[in-house]
Amino acid sequence: MKPRTALVIAAFIACGIAENSALGREMVLHSFHNHPANQPIAGLVMDAAGNLYGTTVFGGDKRCFDGCGTVFELAPLAGGGWSYTVIYAFHGGQDGASPAGTLSTDLAGNLYGTTQGGGSNACSGGCGTVFELSPTSNGGWTENVLFRFDGKDGQQPYAGVVLDAAGNLYGTTFVGGSDNCLDGCGVAFELSPSGGQWSETILHAFTGGSDGEAPVAPMVLDTQGNLYGTTDQGGTGSCGGASCGLVFKLTLTGNDWTETVLYRFKGGKEDGGIPHGALIFDLTGNLYGTTFGGGSDACSDGCGTVFKLTPSGNAWTETVLHRFQGGRDGANPYNVALVLDQTGALYGTTVYGGRSTCDCGTAFKLTPASNGKFNRTLLYAFDSKHGANPNAGVILDAMGNIFGTAVGGGSDGFGVVFEITP
Repeated sequence: MKPRTALVIAAFIACGIAENSALGREMVLHSFHNHPANQPIAGLVMDAAGNLYGTTVFGGDKRCFDGCGTVFELAPLAGGGWSYTVIYAFHGGQDGASPAGTLSTDLAGNLYGTTQGGGSNACSGGCGTVFELSPTSNGGWTENVLFRFDGKDGQQPYAGVVLDAAGNLYGTTFVGGSDNCLDGCGVAFELSPSGGQWSETILHAFTGGSDGEAPVAPMVLDTQGNLYGTTDQGGTGSCGGASCGLVFKLTLTGNDWTETVLYRFKGGKEDGGIPHGALIFDLTGNLYGTTFGGGSDACSDGCGTVFKLTPSGNAWTETVLHRFQGGRDGANPYNVALVLDQTGALYGTTVYGGRSTCDCGTAFKLTPASNGKFNRTLLYAFDSKHGANPNAGVILDAMGNIFGTAVGGGSDGFGVVFEITP
């Protein structure tokens, strides 16, 4: 197992903290308890009716030590407030366990996701699964395990999956595949439906080194069907005693997929390192993302960055849009998929920084300025009571309200779902 990516957030990073007054109003929509579900590591997805769906890595079925994890729904009530329901509790074993990735949804309202454990017993604790949850006519949900990894074809999918227009699913596994790395270097895969069954195609097996290793984040599709993603390790530079990770592109030519490395992070003060989060596109084809490390040295191994990659011919140029400084400014965006609004502003979270009384993380906004730079706005600094350490990114509704999860804090310390009204 690669030490830098842990199921639950690692020990706090020593950063200087300064007090601040948050500009947004935060409301806890749900505070998790030890049972029936706890610790929402992944982000949220919203359906057309405004219902929120997410996962908890623990809780639920006790056949796993801390529970096998759950999928939950938060539905807005007509009179105000939200109704919370666990719509599925994983059983471990062949069924899967410990969902850590953000869900995806299709036009029919089906939910798709991954579990990092369970499934095939070819791996200790299981190699992980890809699953589908389908709504039933009586208001319930039916789970179907679409694929069980066996190690050689991938193992431990931390990230969720993305769907194309034909209903194919694409994703990554943290380890498995090539044996160039201790537990395998990870793979990028496709699952295709045919006659009620799903078949896997390995699009790329990472080999470590300059090729990349240990993809943690989900991939993103462009309009031509190319896939883009990040690897937590590999590339160049030195970040926390290991390489700093990279951004890659997978292109289909005929029946074969080819990997191209678009950018290798260098770490240090000038550049980012360890890109845990997913990428997003703007309307002109630029890519945006975050790095957990690199940038300001106010934090051990850097406080992290927000970056932009701009295509020019066959090359891509990186621009660091913001270097987090710790404290009031926030530190270390973790598994963050940024969200882009119609004005070109970016929204995200940092897992650390914020208040002097609580190294509990922040929610932020980056607004483009006329000089080409981005201005940062603190939207909220978490305070433990209202959530702590947001591990994933946020989503926006049509009114500009911001929704997300925090893996800790809340009434019992097991995490929350929150809404921030700017």
